[in-house]
Amino acid sequence: AHAGSGLFGRIDGGSVKNMTLNNVTASVTASSKYAYAGAVAGFVTRGTFERITVNNVNITLTNTNGWVHIGGAFGEIDNTTVNNCEVNGSITGNATNTSSSRSYMGGFAGYFNTCNVKNSAANVDVINNVNYIVTGGFAGNIGGGEYVGNKCSGKVNITQTVAGNVTDQLQVGGFAGQLSNANNVRNNVSSSVITFGASSYAVANPYVGGFAGLSNTPAANYSNNTYLGTVGANGYFAAQVALRVSSNSNPNITDDAQIRRVTAPAPNFTNINMQEIDKDYTVEGAAAAFGYSANWSIDNPKFALSAVAGDSVRVRQVVPLATGNETATLTVTYKKAGAADIVKTVSIKGVIGVPDFATFLKIGTDTAGGYTLDRGYLQTASFDMANAAYTPIAIRGTYDGGNYIIDAKNVAPTNWQTVVVDGTGVGFGLFGRIDGGSVKNMTLNNMTANVTESAYTRFIIMGAVVGYTRDGTFERINVNNVNITLTNTNAGIVIGGAF
Repeated sequence: AHAGSGLFGRIDGGSVKNMTLNNVTASVTASSKYAYAGAVAGFVTRGTFERITVNNVNITLTNTNGWVHIGGAFGEIDNTTVNNCEVNGSITGNATNTSSSRSYMGGFAGYFNTCNVKNSAANVDVINNVNYIVTGGFAGNIGGGEYVGNKCSGKVNITQTVAGNVTDQLQVGGFAGQLSNANNVRNNVSSSVITFGASSYAVANPYVGGFAGLSNTPAANYSNNTYLGTVGANGYFAAQVALRVSSNSNPNITDDAQIRRVTAPAPNFTNINMQEIDKDYTVEGAAAAFGYSANWSIDNPKFALSAVAGDSVRVRQVVPLATGNETATLTVTYKKAGAADIVKTVSIKGVIGVPDFATFLKIGTDTAGGYTLDRGYLQTASFDMANAAYTPIAIRGTYDGGNYIIDAKNVAPTNWQTVVVDGTGVGFGLFGRIDGGSVKNMTLNNMTANVTESAYTRFIIMGAVVGYTRDGTFERINVNNVNITLTNTNAGIVIGGAF
């Protein structure tokens, strides 16, 4: 069994939420193959954690006989969901048996395995005195799972106070020491400062990077991550690479295209495509790390700013846009005594209002007018469809029906058209195809359709709401009084009442 030290030593299948834990000071000594420590829990499997804040943590874990897994909140965490949690403080890992000691240390958790971690933060100084070093500002190891919208700051200090130099592994990153086959690493920000206590290390292939030390995660699985480029404050490993990959023997590879290096204050987005009304979108500013303050403003009153904390701001749309070309610009002005102001902007595409059927028909057809398939749309009134030939639209963004009704009573049964969705196949419905999009809060009434198709040899997919969907999301949809007849004289059919 895995035991650990923390408020909860071990959590197996449990849930912790809505908790604040203050002033955790602990010095733990173990003599076992594995030692786990974290303010919330030492070892976790199949857990759920939401809205937890840990302040002023100061944990030291020493293992005289084996490995150290230590994090500000968790030592090791497997197959677990974490949302909106934060930890502040410092952690120290020690091992006295250098021949068998290994460490996984991170500001938030020492070791993640197949977890779903979102919108969480670590402002933790990480001090590593162990021989086998896998250490990061947020986590030592990130393996499997999804890690989205997290951030870390503080110092990652490889002090190397044990006898001799590192002779085994050196995997150190501003965000993670190691990215091991993670499924989705996206929109994370590291402003951690990495320093080294020795001028050289006896390691054949050191893995040190501003975002991650070592990665065998495919490049397609990480995107829009940011680091501030503060690696090797004493000049060692000063190449400032984003990460090392396991297939590349050169420790000084150039920055990875999917990881943005920031060398001056700048927001972590250049544009935002909002999908929902009354939802906060957080923009990180990277001001304090460079000694600046940040002042935020927005030029459209249909948007509001909140939680302006210098380094970040929350943007929320409160009123739908009247047209697809209506814009909003978020501006941040960075200020520092003795330096010129730095002004940066973020372009915002907001949610477009859909008050009538004429506007509905613009989706995906009036792209010059801003009505692109990837936008967010909010229906603002009930409306009837017109009695004319109707070609189904596609969606890759979000269509929110606003709890209003779309009534198809006026559309003649033979006026319903099909649309090509996959090579020689066609789809039919209010939406012909939804690819990664979302439809919710909608009622569709009185659809009577009689569709005959013979031109396509593969299939016809038919449903009142959508014909063909891939990676779509549907919530709170009502379909009433549907009467569909589908005839295909040249191939098969797939038909359902709604989908």
